[in-house]
Amino acid sequence: EIKSSSNTITVNGLTINVKERTGDDEIKVNVSRDTQAVYDSIKSFVKSYNEILKALNEVYYAEAARDFEPLTDEQKEAMTDDQIEKWEKKIKDALLRRDDTVGSLINTLRNKLNGRISYNGKTYSLSSFGITSPDYSEKGLLHIDGDADDTLTAVNEDKLMKALSDDPDAVMTVFTGLIKGIYESMQENLKSTSLSSALSFYNDKEMKNTLDDYKKELSNMEARLMDLENRYYRQFSAMETALSRLNSQSSYLSSMLGLNTQ
Repeated sequence: EIKSSSNTITVNGLTINVKERTGDDEIKVNVSRDTQAVYDSIKSFVKSYNEILKALNEVYYAEAARDFEPLTDEQKEAMTDDQIEKWEKKIKDALLRRDDTVGSLINTLRNKLNGRISYNGKTYSLSSFGITSPDYSEKGLLHIDGDADDTLTAVNEDKLMKALSDDPDAVMTVFTGLIKGIYESMQENLKSTSLSSALSFYNDKEMKNTLDDYKKELSNMEARLMDLENRYYRQFSAMETALSRLNSQSSYLSSMLGLNTQ
């Protein structure tokens, strides 16, 4: 029996709003876990994680562009727009190749999600729920065993759905612990930079300001380079004019002195 002075009653983790008197009628409330919703949420997390890791892997393991120097105006004039675009894309794609910061992010993501969490006297990892990286060439991308949308692991036993049905608290504890580890590591890695903030492990405003400063500095450098180029053009032009005059005067003097040879 439950007595309440309000029509809103909380019992066994449920909040029940009583709308009207029922008299002698018996009302039954059946409760079951929505394991499919939790499964879909984990699947969405794995998809997002894979997208981030894949993007980081692409720039970190990009092919070297040692033979691709920035194009001069003369080189661009001799190339088609498509050739220029491919050339410059090759350079841009290799800008973060083997970058220490990107490498640190990749290691943090992979190492933390490969960690182990203890719960009720047992030790769990993502592999305990059938979430693994079976293809070495993918460099850490995750797959869920039994996922009908994943051709690589669809035929495997669905350990995740079984774990969600048998012990959902264990699954929740493991994921919470692993994601907390990632967040704390990201904060630690960014402590020494101005890009961290109190509310998140990155500061988008500071990043934008820094990027704007870089753009302004680059524009100033290009302007200085243009001024230097124009100055050299003027100096060389003046030197060529002087040499031409000197050559003309030399020829005149030679003729005056009878030094011309036939």
